[in-house]
Amino acid sequence: RTVSRQEGEKLAAQWEYCKYVETSAKTKEGVEEMYYGIINTINDWMDQHPEWDLRKRKQKCIIQ
Repeated sequence: RTVSRQEGEKLAAQWEYCKYVETSAKTKEGVEEMYYGIINTINDWMDQHPEWDLRKRKQKCIIQ
């Protein structure tokens, strides 16, 4: 599906932690940039919200 640049940027602006990145599944253009952008956004958010940061929790999840 094709989304115009203007429509994508407008939607991204509505979401607090979202950035518009053009990608192509066919040519893989922009996919790596998008992936690393998501990881960096998650890490930045976790730095600002330590209560949700799973990397710093002392308790581990145990599945029985």
